[in-house]
Amino acid sequence: MGLGDDLSRFIPTDFGKKKKKSAGDKHAAERAAPPPAAEKPGAASGASKAAVYEGSSGNGRHPEGTQPPAGIPATRHAELKGHKKAVSTVAWDPTGDQLVTGEHGAHMLMWDFPSMDQTFQSFRTVVPFEGQQIHTLKYNRGGTLILCATGDPRAKLLTSEGRAAGESRRGDMYVMDMRRTAGHVSGLTAADWDPRGDRRFVTAGGDATLRFWDAERLQTQERVVLAKTRRRGKVAVTACAYSADGALVAAAQHDGGLSLWPAEGPCLRPAHH
Repeated sequence: MGLGDDLSRFIPTDFGKKKKKSAGDKHAAERAAPPPAAEKPGAASGASKAAVYEGSSGNGRHPEGTQPPAGIPATRHAELKGHKKAVSTVAWDPTGDQLVTGEHGAHMLMWDFPSMDQTFQSFRTVVPFEGQQIHTLKYNRGGTLILCATGDPRAKLLTSEGRAAGESRRGDMYVMDMRRTAGHVSGLTAADWDPRGDRRFVTAGGDATLRFWDAERLQTQERVVLAKTRRRGKVAVTACAYSADGALVAAAQHDGGLSLWPAEGPCLRPAHH
């Protein structure tokens, strides 16, 4: 008897062959497997959760033909109608109770939410300057005045009730040196309140200037900044804004430049460009 015959006595005859499972083994494995986790009452699948999140009432159902964008609750949505032209600017008062909106068609609408009924109508319509698009509307820090910049060279101040409170002076378009005119000679592009108080503000215009004003002395400007390109040419100022501390005024220019000017002067050259 060879070595192979001796080993064959200790090796099972079915070694290396795949054993077929019997029906009894299959049922035993099923009994040994852990039961599936039960869903909690009210739990939703991923698709259901997305539907509830997007839904207007939390049940995932929407009116026929409508589907709100993801995450926008339609039950807190209100459509404010009244403008005939495209809306160009909006502003909240500091309390959040009142909103003003301006349009390309020269109309400013005023909305008061505490007194508003289900018709969602504005309580007043104001035309700051006839035929002039409204570029900027801003409340002062106390919410008592609204600063309005339009395509007219004059800035308009309105009370929180929409009554006229004054307007800045128009400059002399025949004066060549823009620093010597009493006000802007072309349409305004932007305006902003000084955050340190309720009276002072700045205006930007297509005449390449920033002009600083006091709401109580609107016929006399405080300072004038003449915006220039790097080649010393005049360029229109397209936007302006005070820094949070009121120390600087940023001015965006039509040539793509951005200048930072000291709010208190001197205004011969920008602090940064």
